[in-house]
Amino acid sequence: MAMTTIKRVIRTEPCSRHHRASYYAQDLSEGPPGRLASLCYSCRYSSQSGNISAAMVSIAVQPPTETQTCRPIYPPVVAQTHVRAGGRHNNTHLFATAALIDDQGRVLDGQLGGALVATGYAVEDRGSGSRQQSVAFAFPDLALTYAGVYSIRVDVYRVNYNNGDTDNATMIDQAETELFYGFSEAVAVQRPTSEERSLLRKLRQSGCDIPSTPT
Repeated sequence: MAMTTIKRVIRTEPCSRHHRASYYAQDLSEGPPGRLASLCYSCRYSSQSGNISAAMVSIAVQPPTETQTCRPIYPPVVAQTHVRAGGRHNNTHLFATAALIDDQGRVLDGQLGGALVATGYAVEDRGSGSRQQSVAFAFPDLALTYAGVYSIRVDVYRVNYNNGDTDNATMIDQAETELFYGFSEAVAVQRPTSEERSLLRKLRQSGCDIPSTPT
């Protein structure tokens, strides 16, 4: 997998939630810069002693097989990675972005509504004595603009403040959901699996704004 670097993580106005400095990540690799993230120290997941140099990202909560356009996708897409305790990467921050992919593998800009940037939430791994910590990235309000067949790709980025280089964010891994269908008419609500419900419950308890099952 090619490594992607987002240039210039720019300090800007205070975060409205925590009243601390926020940062905008701008991708300068192709064309004019575009704002990707606005994340303050409190909003970002902070790995104080996590080794994420070889992190593997997976989709922990899949989207439904069918969803209605212009309505939030439920179950919401959640990606997950694991951080091994005791690593060397102190003061490392993670965030993730979501992109809509058509059934031909093309990225569709401007056709996925909602917040396309997610902060990481630390959740407990199963089993006592585990030296791994799970970090989840939830996208609770994504919505399709048009009907079609799609998947959603999640890219996870790392910003390492330990070495003083705050101007670059490096993509460490990515994962893609299964294909799903978008329809303009109403569809039946799909319930998450028991494992997915457990993770969504943990995210709610951690303060992530996960919606309840639609009626």
